[in-house]
Amino acid sequence: MKKLKTFVYVLKNSISSPKYYNDIVKTKINFSIKYFLALSFLVSVISVIGYSIIYLPKYISEIKISYQSIEEGFPEDFVIEFKDGSWSSNKEEPVIIKKIDLGKDNKLPQNLFVFDKEGTIEKIDEYNTMFLINSENILCKTDTEGVVAQPLKNIPNGKLDKNLLNEKMQTVKKVIGFLPYLLPLALLIPTFLFEYVGGSIFIILISAVGVYIASISTRKKIDFKSAFQICIHASTIPMIVRAFSTVSPVVYGFILNWLLFIILAVSLFFRFRMEEDTGLKKINKE
Repeated sequence: MKKLKTFVYVLKNSISSPKYYNDIVKTKINFSIKYFLALSFLVSVISVIGYSIIYLPKYISEIKISYQSIEEGFPEDFVIEFKDGSWSSNKEEPVIIKKIDLGKDNKLPQNLFVFDKEGTIEKIDEYNTMFLINSENILCKTDTEGVVAQPLKNIPNGKLDKNLLNEKMQTVKKVIGFLPYLLPLALLIPTFLFEYVGGSIFIILISAVGVYIASISTRKKIDFKSAFQICIHASTIPMIVRAFSTVSPVVYGFILNWLLFIILAVSLFFRFRMEEDTGLKKINKE
């Protein structure tokens, strides 16, 4: 509880009190590093909540659609056998598993799976399908990476028919029920480590160089350790605003593109508003 109160106290004054920065630079660097990690965790939680509100319903809906399409579209008499990196079936190619009808506003491909041993990358668009299974690979077209290929040799040997599929789908259905809880938790760790800790510390370091150079040029020189601490605490406002902006892709993109300049500007503001007499209680230097 004491640590939480300390964090809230530091958070509040890092945002609102330039005088407080005089106390910050007197502490050990570990104090600011611990604060930065705690702040990164807080904004990661806020970001994940924002992602969950905006994107999670869409992703879960698409997963449910795929599940229902497989369950309803898989032909009753269709049997496919995977063996040694290839496949064979009892149907004439191409075998098409359509996606369930979602109306005019649906932007997903018309088909879910197409089995065609002669299928090529170009035929993904021709078939208007999410997945195209040819003689060697499972091809999938994504918005970010283009066409991704998964070799069939990674699929274990075995036969698949409607009865076996229905059994597997029951397990999938149970997992889908937990997705609203599992996906945010799975997203929290990479958001914390890569988006905020890894993604922000480099920008803060560059900002610290700018603050250090500015302090020399204005004859109010401080050491680099102090400049670094100032930038860590000055990043509080930009990081919080960035976290809340996840609900608006436009605002989030703007902040992300200008994050270095925003942190540098806020850091310089606090640096040159610092006063010797803080009038604030001393912070815990542990």
